[in-house]
Amino acid sequence: MVSTFTLCTIPDVAGALATARRALKPGGRFFFLEHGLSGEPRVQKWQRRLEPLQKLVSGGCHLTRDPRALIESAGFAISGLETFYARGPEPFSFLYRGVASTISSNEVHRADVGPGHAGNGVRADVRH
Repeated sequence: MVSTFTLCTIPDVAGALATARRALKPGGRFFFLEHGLSGEPRVQKWQRRLEPLQKLVSGGCHLTRDPRALIESAGFAISGLETFYARGPEPFSFLYRGVASTISSNEVHRADVGPGHAGNGVRADVRH
């Protein structure tokens, strides 16, 4: 399953990730490339300032979501993660690229994050 630049905009991101987790077979992999919250406080300050305008002009896009925390909270184990700045202004260009896999429900730190919704922006290629 692949998610690219969608977790920032999905209104019910926890529900979308729960759906992705349920759709994957045990050990299935979730590949992602997302922008989000920088690790640098000075950039985070600008992300928080700019987010209201960003959401208004970019279809609800959030600059301050933390893809790593969201993915882990949904019951995935991240096995590879790179964070870096792409070209462009830092508040808009901090990226997370990685791969996560499903973990058993008794390994999840928090309960399932709720029901999924059709059309949630997560593209899935699930084969049985």
